[in-house]
Amino acid sequence: MNIRPETPSDFAAIDMVHLSAFGQDEEARLVRKLRKAKAVQVSLVAEVASEIAGHILFSPVSAAVNPRKARLGGLAPLGVSSAYHGMGIGSSLMREGLAACEQMGIGAVFVLGDPGYYSRFGFTRADLAGFSCE
Repeated sequence: MNIRPETPSDFAAIDMVHLSAFGQDEEARLVRKLRKAKAVQVSLVAEVASEIAGHILFSPVSAAVNPRKARLGGLAPLGVSSAYHGMGIGSSLMREGLAACEQMGIGAVFVLGDPGYYSRFGFTRADLAGFSCE
């Protein structure tokens, strides 16, 4: 598996990853909207045998209360094509994506998702860390 930044030639394959992962095109539309708004901090793909198997994207967010005065990012979406589930691709994308965010000076990342999955990557409830948002 190779993880790398997305390129324009990956866009159609990324749409297909999210369609396969989620069974709808809402996440693919979100990715296109964020690109169009130039609101992408980090966008990585996972290649397996020259095929795009997964994708992760981080975009800027703000918080009403930001006790660290940190630069903030939001994770959405993270998707892996159904044919590649269970191979650790999502976990690899998560680790690489968070490392890239840290290198960019992003001090906190937020996600709306399953606490059982995301807690293993260090995610906790934002309110417990003093952050709040509408």
